[in-house]
Amino acid sequence: MNLIYSGLSAQTVTDMVMGFSGVISVIFLVVILFFGCYGMYGVIKLRKEQYLIPHRLMYPNYCSGDDCEDPGEYMDYIRPRLTILSVTMLLGGLLLFLGYFIPTLRSLGITLILYITIFAMYIWYSLCLRRAKKKYW
Repeated sequence: MNLIYSGLSAQTVTDMVMGFSGVISVIFLVVILFFGCYGMYGVIKLRKEQYLIPHRLMYPNYCSGDDCEDPGEYMDYIRPRLTILSVTMLLGGLLLFLGYFIPTLRSLGITLILYITIFAMYIWYSLCLRRAKKKYW
């Protein structure tokens, strides 16, 4: 079906494909922003406290800070990676939020790039945690 003859504009098709008006996109946006804020909280707290704090994003699955073999080296390893992940999540969430109000940020290409970047950063951080589990636990 040709979209030009159906009366749908490119923006309407983009909205339908990406689900801007749907509840799922709002939940995704809230989760991304919460994830970024929680990560930045962990980075700030880690820098301030200088010991491993109980923080879910900082540890690999089923590991605790008490079982870590070298906490100081692990903090040096995880802090920059958690910072990169948190900043990316916050910026991606902010751009997705602004896309609701600025039509140029709402294009399919920009939105797709944001989703792919956020997903790729999550996968990258998961791999970093997997390597950390092998090295520090």
